[in-house]
Amino acid sequence: MKRQSINQRVDILIIGGGPAGLLAASELSNYDCKICVVESMPTLGRKFLMAGKSGLNITTSKTNFLNDYGESKEWIAPLIKNYGPSEIIEFCESLGQGVFFGSSNKVFPISMKTSPLLRAWVARLRRSGVDIQTSMKWIDFNNNINSHPKIGRLSHVVKSGDKDYCIISNATVLALGGASWPRLGSDGKWFNILQKYLGNSKKMLVPFSSANMGLKINWSRQMLKFEGLPVKSIALKVNGEFKKGEFIVSKSGVEGGLIYFLSTMQLEKVTSFEVDLLPNFSITAVYKKLCQPRGKSTMTNFLRKSLGVTGVKFGLLREFGYPFPKTPLELAKIIKNLEVKIDGYYSMDYAISTRGGVSKEAVNAELMLYNLPGVFCAGEMLDWTAPTGGGLLTGCFSTGSHVGKSIAKYLNLKLLN
Repeated sequence: MKRQSINQRVDILIIGGGPAGLLAASELSNYDCKICVVESMPTLGRKFLMAGKSGLNITTSKTNFLNDYGESKEWIAPLIKNYGPSEIIEFCESLGQGVFFGSSNKVFPISMKTSPLLRAWVARLRRSGVDIQTSMKWIDFNNNINSHPKIGRLSHVVKSGDKDYCIISNATVLALGGASWPRLGSDGKWFNILQKYLGNSKKMLVPFSSANMGLKINWSRQMLKFEGLPVKSIALKVNGEFKKGEFIVSKSGVEGGLIYFLSTMQLEKVTSFEVDLLPNFSITAVYKKLCQPRGKSTMTNFLRKSLGVTGVKFGLLREFGYPFPKTPLELAKIIKNLEVKIDGYYSMDYAISTRGGVSKEAVNAELMLYNLPGVFCAGEMLDWTAPTGGGLLTGCFSTGSHVGKSIAKYLNLKLLN
Protein backbone atom coordinates (compact mmCIF):
# COMPACT_ATOMS: atom_id res chain seq x y z
CA MET A 1 0.00 0.00 0.00
CA LYS A 2 1.26 3.51 -0.81
CA ARG A 3 2.76 5.23 2.19
CA GLN A 4 0.56 8.06 3.55
CA SER A 5 1.82 11.23 5.20
CA ILE A 6 1.56 11.05 8.97
CA ASN A 7 -1.50 12.87 10.26
CA GLN A 8 -1.48 11.80 13.92
CA ARG A 9 0.81 10.09 16.43
CA VAL A 10 -0.60 8.37 19.50
CA ASP A 11 0.59 5.92 22.11
CA ILE A 12 -2.40 3.62 21.68
CA LEU A 13 -4.84 3.40 18.79
CA ILE A 14 -8.07 1.56 19.59
CA ILE A 15 -10.00 0.49 16.50
CA GLY A 16 -13.63 -0.17 17.35
CA GLY A 17 -15.95 1.73 19.69
CA GLY A 18 -17.93 -1.13 21.17
CA PRO A 19 -17.76 -2.42 24.77
CA ALA A 20 -14.39 -4.20 24.33
CA GLY A 21 -12.66 -1.20 22.76
CA LEU A 22 -14.14 1.28 25.22
CA LEU A 23 -13.21 -0.87 28.21
CA ALA A 24 -9.63 -1.07 26.93
CA ALA A 25 -9.67 2.73 26.69
CA SER A 26 -11.00 2.95 30.26
CA GLU A 27 -8.19 0.78 31.58
CA LEU A 28 -5.53 2.75 29.69
CA SER A 29 -6.97 6.14 30.72
CA ASN A 30 -5.48 5.47 34.15
CA TYR A 31 -2.00 5.80 32.64
CA ASP A 32 0.08 8.63 31.24
CA CYS A 33 -0.49 8.03 27.54
CA LYS A 34 -2.18 9.44 24.47
CA ILE A 35 -5.18 7.33 23.39
CA CYS A 36 -7.25 7.55 20.23
CA VAL A 37 -10.43 5.54 19.57
CA VAL A 38 -11.65 5.31 15.98
CA GLU A 39 -15.09 3.99 15.07
CA SER A 40 -16.36 3.40 11.54
CA MET A 41 -19.98 4.24 12.38
CA PRO A 42 -21.26 7.78 13.04
CA THR A 43 -21.85 6.92 16.72
CA LEU A 44 -20.26 4.59 19.24
CA GLY A 45 -21.60 1.27 20.48
CA ARG A 46 -24.37 0.69 17.96
CA LYS A 47 -24.56 -3.05 18.55
CA PHE A 48 -24.26 -2.40 22.29
CA LEU A 49 -27.30 -0.13 22.01
CA MET A 50 -29.17 -2.80 20.06
CA ALA A 51 -28.40 -5.32 22.82
CA GLY A 52 -30.26 -3.10 25.27
CA LYS A 53 -33.28 -2.48 23.09
CA SER A 54 -35.45 -4.81 25.16
CA GLY A 55 -33.46 -4.40 28.39
CA LEU A 56 -29.68 -4.39 28.76
CA ASN A 57 -28.63 -7.70 30.30
CA ILE A 58 -25.17 -6.40 31.19
CA THR A 59 -23.86 -9.50 32.99
CA THR A 60 -24.95 -12.47 35.08
CA SER A 61 -25.05 -13.49 38.74
CA LYS A 62 -24.92 -17.24 38.01
CA THR A 63 -22.34 -19.02 40.12
CA ASN A 64 -21.48 -21.54 37.41
CA PHE A 65 -21.78 -19.21 34.41
CA LEU A 66 -18.30 -20.06 33.09
CA ASN A 67 -19.73 -23.37 31.91
CA ASP A 68 -21.82 -21.39 29.41
CA TYR A 69 -18.66 -20.66 27.41
CA GLY A 70 -18.44 -24.30 26.34
CA GLU A 71 -15.32 -25.03 24.32
CA SER A 72 -14.15 -21.44 24.91
CA LYS A 73 -14.08 -21.91 28.68
CA GLU A 74 -10.42 -22.88 29.00
CA TRP A 75 -9.35 -19.76 27.11
CA ILE A 76 -11.82 -17.16 28.37
CA ALA A 77 -12.27 -18.22 32.01
CA PRO A 78 -8.94 -16.84 33.32
CA LEU A 79 -9.74 -13.44 31.79
CA ILE A 80 -13.23 -13.33 33.29
CA LYS A 81 -11.87 -14.28 36.70
CA ASN A 82 -9.81 -11.08 36.56
CA TYR A 83 -12.66 -8.94 35.25
CA GLY A 84 -16.08 -10.53 35.56
CA PRO A 85 -19.59 -9.85 36.83
CA SER A 86 -18.59 -8.17 40.11
CA GLU A 87 -16.18 -5.81 38.34
CA ILE A 88 -18.77 -5.00 35.67
CA ILE A 89 -21.35 -4.19 38.33
CA GLU A 90 -18.83 -1.98 40.15
CA PHE A 91 -17.97 -0.25 36.86
CA CYS A 92 -21.64 0.49 36.11
CA GLU A 93 -22.15 1.89 39.59
CA SER A 94 -19.05 4.09 39.22
CA LEU A 95 -20.79 5.67 36.22
CA GLY A 96 -23.89 6.38 38.31
CA GLN A 97 -25.77 3.44 36.79
CA GLY A 98 -26.97 1.16 39.56
CA VAL A 99 -28.04 -2.39 38.76
CA PHE A 100 -30.67 -4.87 39.86
CA PHE A 101 -30.85 -8.64 39.71
CA GLY A 102 -33.62 -10.01 37.53
CA SER A 103 -34.91 -13.49 36.90
CA SER A 104 -32.65 -16.30 35.68
CA ASN A 105 -29.65 -14.60 37.33
CA LYS A 106 -29.67 -11.73 34.83
CA VAL A 107 -28.21 -8.37 35.86
CA PHE A 108 -29.63 -5.12 34.42
CA PRO A 109 -28.95 -1.41 34.86
CA ILE A 110 -31.81 0.15 36.83
CA SER A 111 -32.64 2.25 33.76
CA MET A 112 -32.83 -1.01 31.74
CA LYS A 113 -31.30 0.92 28.82
CA THR A 114 -27.85 1.10 27.25
CA SER A 115 -27.91 4.80 26.35
CA PRO A 116 -27.53 6.34 29.86
CA LEU A 117 -24.63 4.00 30.63
CA LEU A 118 -22.95 4.63 27.27
CA ARG A 119 -23.34 8.43 27.55
CA ALA A 120 -21.78 8.48 31.02
CA TRP A 121 -19.00 6.15 29.88
CA VAL A 122 -18.06 8.21 26.81
CA ALA A 123 -18.22 11.46 28.81
CA ARG A 124 -15.75 10.03 31.34
CA LEU A 125 -13.38 8.93 28.57
CA ARG A 126 -13.46 12.36 26.97
CA ARG A 127 -12.80 14.03 30.35
CA SER A 128 -9.82 11.72 30.73
CA GLY A 129 -8.39 13.04 27.49
CA VAL A 130 -9.26 10.10 25.23
CA ASP A 131 -9.59 11.26 21.63
CA ILE A 132 -12.67 9.67 20.03
CA GLN A 133 -13.14 9.83 16.26
CA THR A 134 -16.32 8.49 14.64
CA SER A 135 -17.11 7.90 10.94
CA MET A 136 -13.48 6.86 10.58
CA LYS A 137 -12.85 3.39 9.14
CA TRP A 138 -9.65 1.41 9.53
CA ILE A 139 -8.45 0.37 6.07
CA ASP A 140 -5.20 -1.53 6.69
CA PHE A 141 -1.75 -1.35 8.17
CA ASN A 142 0.67 0.90 6.31
CA ASN A 143 4.47 0.42 6.28
CA ASN A 144 5.74 -0.26 9.80
CA ILE A 145 8.19 2.30 11.15
CA ASN A 146 10.73 0.51 13.33
CA SER A 147 12.19 3.17 15.58
CA HIS A 148 12.47 1.27 18.85
CA PRO A 149 14.47 -1.89 19.58
CA LYS A 150 11.50 -3.51 21.30
CA ILE A 151 8.42 -1.67 20.12
CA GLY A 152 7.82 -1.41 16.39
CA ARG A 153 5.64 1.63 15.76
CA LEU A 154 2.55 0.74 13.81
CA SER A 155 1.32 2.74 10.87
CA HIS A 156 -2.37 2.62 9.99
CA VAL A 157 -4.43 3.92 7.11
CA VAL A 158 -7.88 5.13 8.11
CA LYS A 159 -10.58 6.66 5.95
CA SER A 160 -12.95 9.48 6.81
CA GLY A 161 -15.30 10.59 4.07
CA ASP A 162 -13.35 10.39 0.83
CA LYS A 163 -9.95 11.05 2.39
CA ASP A 164 -7.29 8.67 3.71
CA TYR A 165 -5.23 9.50 6.78
CA CYS A 166 -2.28 7.90 8.53
CA ILE A 167 -2.13 7.30 12.28
CA ILE A 168 1.05 6.08 13.98
CA SER A 169 0.74 4.17 17.25
CA ASN A 170 3.06 2.40 19.65
CA ALA A 171 0.39 -0.23 20.28
CA THR A 172 -2.97 -1.00 18.74
CA VAL A 173 -6.18 -2.63 19.94
CA LEU A 174 -8.31 -4.30 17.31
CA ALA A 175 -11.85 -4.51 18.71
CA LEU A 176 -13.71 -4.82 15.43
CA GLY A 177 -16.46 -7.26 16.42
CA GLY A 178 -17.60 -10.40 14.66
CA ALA A 179 -19.63 -10.69 11.47
CA SER A 180 -23.24 -10.38 12.64
CA TRP A 181 -25.46 -7.30 12.26
CA PRO A 182 -23.19 -5.68 9.63
CA ARG A 183 -25.46 -2.63 9.42
CA LEU A 184 -24.39 -1.83 12.99
CA GLY A 185 -20.69 -1.97 12.11
CA SER A 186 -19.70 -5.59 12.76
CA ASP A 187 -19.19 -6.64 9.16
CA GLY A 188 -16.18 -8.95 9.64
CA LYS A 189 -14.29 -7.36 6.75
CA TRP A 190 -11.18 -7.18 8.91
CA PHE A 191 -10.87 -10.97 8.43
CA ASN A 192 -9.52 -10.59 4.90
CA ILE A 193 -7.12 -7.86 6.01
CA LEU A 194 -5.58 -9.98 8.76
CA GLN A 195 -5.27 -12.96 6.41
CA LYS A 196 -2.47 -11.11 4.65
CA TYR A 197 -0.49 -11.04 7.87
CA LEU A 198 -1.61 -14.22 9.63
CA GLY A 199 -2.07 -16.51 6.61
CA ASN A 200 -4.99 -18.68 5.56
CA SER A 201 -4.46 -21.35 8.22
CA LYS A 202 -7.52 -22.08 10.37
CA LYS A 203 -5.09 -22.29 13.25
CA MET A 204 -4.80 -18.51 13.05
CA LEU A 205 -8.14 -17.38 11.67
CA VAL A 206 -11.28 -19.49 12.08
CA PRO A 207 -14.02 -18.90 9.45
CA PHE A 208 -17.14 -17.23 10.81
CA SER A 209 -20.36 -19.10 11.53
CA SER A 210 -23.56 -18.04 13.24
CA ALA A 211 -24.11 -18.25 16.98
CA ASN A 212 -26.98 -17.05 19.14
CA MET A 213 -29.30 -17.29 16.16
CA GLY A 214 -32.81 -18.54 15.66
CA LEU A 215 -33.64 -21.93 14.19
CA LYS A 216 -35.88 -22.25 11.15
CA ILE A 217 -39.02 -24.38 11.30
CA ASN A 218 -41.59 -24.68 8.53
CA TRP A 219 -44.69 -24.30 10.67
CA SER A 220 -48.10 -25.57 9.68
CA ARG A 221 -50.90 -23.02 9.55
CA GLN A 222 -52.12 -23.90 13.04
CA MET A 223 -48.85 -22.69 14.62
CA LEU A 224 -48.79 -19.27 12.94
CA LYS A 225 -51.40 -17.95 15.38
CA PHE A 226 -48.80 -18.35 18.14
CA GLU A 227 -46.26 -16.06 16.46
CA GLY A 228 -44.51 -13.89 19.03
CA LEU A 229 -45.64 -15.94 22.02
CA PRO A 230 -43.18 -17.38 24.56
CA VAL A 231 -43.11 -21.08 25.36
CA LYS A 232 -42.42 -21.01 29.10
CA SER A 233 -41.50 -23.51 31.81
CA ILE A 234 -39.99 -26.04 29.43
CA ALA A 235 -36.60 -27.66 28.95
CA LEU A 236 -34.56 -28.36 25.82
CA LYS A 237 -32.36 -31.34 25.19
CA VAL A 238 -29.69 -31.65 22.50
CA ASN A 239 -26.28 -33.32 22.31
CA GLY A 240 -26.67 -34.52 25.88
CA GLU A 241 -27.36 -31.01 27.19
CA PHE A 242 -30.49 -30.30 29.26
CA LYS A 243 -31.52 -26.75 30.09
CA LYS A 244 -34.69 -25.19 31.49
CA GLY A 245 -36.05 -21.85 30.32
CA GLU A 246 -38.19 -20.50 27.50
CA PHE A 247 -38.13 -19.59 23.84
CA ILE A 248 -40.33 -17.62 21.45
CA VAL A 249 -42.25 -18.81 18.41
CA SER A 250 -41.52 -16.64 15.38
CA LYS A 251 -43.04 -16.66 11.94
CA SER A 252 -40.11 -18.61 10.54
CA GLY A 253 -39.03 -20.70 13.54
CA VAL A 254 -37.95 -20.29 17.15
CA GLU A 255 -35.83 -17.66 18.89
CA GLY A 256 -34.93 -16.58 22.41
CA GLY A 257 -32.75 -17.53 25.34
CA LEU A 258 -32.91 -21.32 25.23
CA ILE A 259 -32.54 -21.42 21.45
CA TYR A 260 -29.55 -19.08 21.57
CA PHE A 261 -27.98 -21.27 24.24
CA LEU A 262 -28.30 -24.31 21.98
CA SER A 263 -27.09 -22.42 18.93
CA THR A 264 -23.74 -21.65 20.59
CA MET A 265 -23.04 -25.38 20.54
CA GLN A 266 -21.74 -27.17 17.46
CA LEU A 267 -25.10 -27.90 15.79
CA GLU A 268 -24.04 -28.28 12.16
CA LYS A 269 -25.19 -31.92 11.97
CA VAL A 270 -28.18 -31.61 14.32
CA THR A 271 -31.56 -31.75 12.58
CA SER A 272 -33.77 -31.75 15.68
CA PHE A 273 -33.89 -31.17 19.40
CA GLU A 274 -36.18 -32.42 22.16
CA VAL A 275 -38.55 -30.36 24.27
CA ASP A 276 -39.70 -31.42 27.72
CA LEU A 277 -43.05 -29.66 27.98
CA LEU A 278 -43.34 -30.45 31.70
CA PRO A 279 -39.82 -30.46 33.19
CA ASN A 280 -41.14 -30.14 36.74
CA PHE A 281 -43.07 -33.44 36.45
CA SER A 282 -41.52 -36.88 36.24
CA ILE A 283 -42.65 -39.15 33.45
CA THR A 284 -44.37 -41.30 36.09
CA ALA A 285 -46.37 -38.30 37.32
CA VAL A 286 -47.37 -37.39 33.77
CA TYR A 287 -48.35 -41.00 33.08
CA LYS A 288 -50.58 -41.15 36.19
CA LYS A 289 -52.36 -37.94 35.18
CA LEU A 290 -52.98 -39.33 31.71
CA CYS A 291 -54.44 -42.52 33.21
CA GLN A 292 -57.30 -40.57 34.75
CA PRO A 293 -60.72 -41.08 33.11
CA ARG A 294 -61.12 -38.76 30.16
CA GLY A 295 -64.87 -39.06 29.84
CA LYS A 296 -66.33 -37.03 26.99
CA SER A 297 -63.56 -34.41 27.07
CA THR A 298 -61.67 -33.69 23.89
CA MET A 299 -57.93 -34.31 24.02
CA THR A 300 -57.42 -30.52 24.07
CA ASN A 301 -59.54 -30.11 27.21
CA PHE A 302 -58.21 -33.27 28.82
CA LEU A 303 -54.57 -32.16 28.55
CA ARG A 304 -55.48 -28.65 29.71
CA LYS A 305 -57.32 -29.88 32.81
CA SER A 306 -55.03 -32.76 33.76
CA LEU A 307 -51.58 -31.32 32.99
CA GLY A 308 -52.04 -27.67 32.09
CA VAL A 309 -50.78 -28.28 28.55
CA THR A 310 -52.61 -25.58 26.65
CA GLY A 311 -52.12 -22.71 24.22
CA VAL A 312 -48.76 -22.63 22.49
CA LYS A 313 -47.57 -25.71 24.40
CA PHE A 314 -50.47 -27.72 23.07
CA GLY A 315 -49.78 -26.24 19.64
CA LEU A 316 -46.23 -27.59 19.74
CA LEU A 317 -47.46 -30.98 20.94
CA ARG A 318 -49.93 -31.12 18.09
CA GLU A 319 -47.34 -29.91 15.57
CA PHE A 320 -44.80 -32.63 16.31
CA GLY A 321 -46.71 -35.31 18.25
CA TYR A 322 -49.86 -35.77 16.17
CA PRO A 323 -51.50 -38.20 15.72
CA PHE A 324 -51.37 -38.73 19.47
CA PRO A 325 -50.54 -42.23 20.76
CA LYS A 326 -53.48 -44.18 22.17
CA THR A 327 -51.70 -45.36 25.33
CA PRO A 328 -51.00 -43.00 28.28
CA LEU A 329 -47.39 -44.18 28.57
CA GLU A 330 -46.53 -43.42 24.94
CA LEU A 331 -48.21 -40.01 25.17
CA ALA A 332 -46.31 -39.28 28.39
CA LYS A 333 -43.04 -40.10 26.60
CA ILE A 334 -43.86 -37.65 23.82
CA ILE A 335 -44.81 -34.87 26.27
CA LYS A 336 -41.50 -35.36 28.07
CA ASN A 337 -39.42 -35.87 24.90
CA LEU A 338 -41.13 -34.00 22.06
CA GLU A 339 -38.88 -34.08 18.99
CA VAL A 340 -38.81 -30.73 17.19
CA LYS A 341 -37.39 -30.90 13.68
CA ILE A 342 -35.11 -28.10 12.48
CA ASP A 343 -35.33 -26.93 8.87
CA GLY A 344 -32.30 -24.66 8.99
CA TYR A 345 -30.66 -21.74 10.79
CA TYR A 346 -31.09 -18.00 10.64
CA SER A 347 -28.44 -16.37 8.44
CA MET A 348 -25.38 -14.71 9.93
CA ASP A 349 -26.84 -11.27 9.20
CA TYR A 350 -29.60 -12.02 11.73
CA ALA A 351 -27.46 -13.83 14.30
CA ILE A 352 -26.81 -12.04 17.57
CA SER A 353 -23.18 -13.12 17.49
CA THR A 354 -20.73 -15.28 15.57
CA ARG A 355 -18.16 -17.91 16.38
CA GLY A 356 -14.85 -17.85 14.59
CA GLY A 357 -12.31 -15.07 14.10
CA VAL A 358 -8.86 -14.75 15.63
CA SER A 359 -7.95 -18.07 17.23
CA LYS A 360 -6.23 -18.59 20.56
CA GLU A 361 -3.26 -19.99 18.61
CA ALA A 362 -2.79 -16.60 16.95
CA VAL A 363 -2.34 -14.61 20.17
CA ASN A 364 -0.25 -14.91 23.29
CA ALA A 365 -1.52 -14.82 26.88
CA GLU A 366 -1.72 -11.02 26.66
CA LEU A 367 -3.96 -11.31 23.53
CA MET A 368 -1.24 -9.84 21.33
CA LEU A 369 -0.88 -11.28 17.82
CA TYR A 370 2.31 -13.32 17.43
CA ASN A 371 2.69 -12.21 13.80
CA LEU A 372 2.05 -8.53 14.54
CA PRO A 373 3.87 -7.40 17.68
CA GLY A 374 2.10 -4.50 19.35
CA VAL A 375 -1.32 -5.44 17.93
CA PHE A 376 -3.81 -6.76 20.49
CA CYS A 377 -7.28 -8.22 19.89
CA ALA A 378 -10.39 -7.96 22.09
CA GLY A 379 -14.09 -8.69 22.05
CA GLU A 380 -16.12 -10.68 19.55
CA MET A 381 -13.40 -10.77 16.91
CA LEU A 382 -11.72 -13.46 19.03
CA ASP A 383 -12.87 -17.04 18.49
CA TRP A 384 -15.04 -17.55 21.55
CA THR A 385 -18.76 -17.57 22.03
CA ALA A 386 -21.36 -17.67 24.77
CA PRO A 387 -25.14 -17.65 24.96
CA THR A 388 -27.04 -14.45 25.60
CA GLY A 389 -27.93 -13.81 29.21
CA GLY A 390 -24.92 -11.68 30.09
CA GLY A 391 -22.25 -14.05 28.80
CA LEU A 392 -21.48 -12.19 25.58
CA LEU A 393 -21.07 -8.77 27.16
CA THR A 394 -19.11 -10.18 30.08
CA GLY A 395 -16.66 -11.73 27.61
CA CYS A 396 -16.31 -8.44 25.72
CA PHE A 397 -15.70 -6.47 28.91
CA SER A 398 -13.18 -8.98 30.25
CA THR A 399 -11.10 -9.17 27.06
CA GLY A 400 -11.14 -5.38 26.76
CA SER A 401 -9.91 -4.99 30.33
CA HIS A 402 -7.24 -7.64 29.80
CA VAL A 403 -5.91 -5.99 26.66
CA GLY A 404 -5.81 -2.58 28.33
CA LYS A 405 -3.73 -3.92 31.20
CA SER A 406 -1.54 -5.91 28.79
CA ILE A 407 -0.70 -2.81 26.77
CA ALA A 408 0.12 -0.81 29.90
CA LYS A 409 2.66 -3.49 30.76
CA TYR A 410 3.90 -3.84 27.16
CA LEU A 411 4.59 -0.09 26.84
CA ASN A 412 5.74 0.24 30.45
CA LEU A 413 3.24 3.02 31.03
CA LYS A 414 3.19 5.05 34.24
CA LEU A 415 0.06 5.41 36.33
CA LEU A 416 -1.38 8.89 36.64
CA ASN A 417 -1.28 10.44 40.07
